[in-house]
Amino acid sequence: MLTLADLYGALEDQKGGAALLEGFVSQAGPDTDPAALADARQKLAANVILQGNADRAVQLVSQAEKFWSQQPNRYTEERLEGWPSRRGCCAQTGDLKAASAIENAAIAQRIAFSGRVHRETAILYNSHGITLTAANRLEDALGAFRETIAIYKELGLDGELDTQIILGNMGTLEFRTGHVREAEGLLKDATEHERALAGDSAAVSAVMGLYGESLNGHQSRWAGSADCS
Repeated sequence: MLTLADLYGALEDQKGGAALLEGFVSQAGPDTDPAALADARQKLAANVILQGNADRAVQLVSQAEKFWSQQPNRYTEERLEGWPSRRGCCAQTGDLKAASAIENAAIAQRIAFSGRVHRETAILYNSHGITLTAANRLEDALGAFRETIAIYKELGLDGELDTQIILGNMGTLEFRTGHVREAEGLLKDATEHERALAGDSAAVSAVMGLYGESLNGHQSRWAGSADCS
């Protein structure tokens, strides 16, 4: 059941996954494997967060964490998989400070368990960058995104579409913080590689538009310097 729920998630069928998990959780009884139930609850919490039901998600995460805390030296991978749901609960209620603290703790635990150069570590850094961006901590967000890209490069995954999207996010932040030259290079690469990997799309259009703005801003600055001289 849990494997099938993961498959629904991979197919981005949140509705199908939620229905499966709801059925399992609601029918759980004394004979249900408690570890499987805790895992199902935190997976369901991730779906519930997407539905905007923060209160239910918090309840599910708390129930799962209650079980994990009884056996702190077991189920490490399962507990780590639950961190995004805990973070999502905070983000859903607007508590970005708590969400950021949860992400820092999750990153530390993931590195201790899997090492820094691991895809799940990179994913956590990327999530952290998104939270920091929402909190308007743009320089810190850039640092998190740079760490994400560095890990992907060490894993040989720097040519994947996810990496190009992160580069586009970095370019956007560089532009917002006034680093026009840096933004120009990042947005140019992201535009070209995203189009090559996935064709034209709304995401490519957004990056391309910002790339045009960066070029315009760069040229305007150059023209201003020339006038001054």
